[in-house]
Amino acid sequence: MTPEEQRRLAVVETRAETMAADIHEMKVDLKRIADILAQAKGSWRTLVVIGAISGAVGAFIGKFAPFLPFGK
Repeated sequence: MTPEEQRRLAVVETRAETMAADIHEMKVDLKRIADILAQAKGSWRTLVVIGAISGAVGAFIGKFAPFLPFGK
């Protein structure tokens, strides 16, 4: 192997090590993002349920309000 080929091989090895480190960092970041999204999913479900119940109660009151005696 010529000195030029050895130099090129060293450059490729260095780049491969750098890419491996970058990929490891990305995996860690993706794990953090996945954890945050898992927490947010539960919060959104709770808000949707509260909104649905509030809408149903509001519709019920709006529908039957004209028939209540204290509204006259």
